[in-house]
Amino acid sequence: MARHYTWSDMLYAESIESNIIASTGASGLVELKRASKKLLVRNDGPNDVFLAFDEDTAETTDFKITNGDGLVELPVQCEKVAVICATGETASVRIGSCY
Repeated sequence: MARHYTWSDMLYAESIESNIIASTGASGLVELKRASKKLLVRNDGPNDVFLAFDEDTAETTDFKITNGDGLVELPVQCEKVAVICATGETASVRIGSCY
């Protein structure tokens, strides 16, 4: 049976590695301790963020998550996630790696 993760799981489940990154106009990188099978991503805002999977840097043409998207579940297998905002913008991004 498939597991349906929730916001509470992101905070308390032992099978989820939680990361918080401050995203700016310069690309930031989250290296996961274990390769993920699924990512739970939440953009805490205030601006949009762009994610690149298994890349060292992200660009504003990569996968976009807006401030209002809430908790987004992505079936992505990767070992690192690069995050960026548009020039002059910032955002706080929570990345939960389910392994």
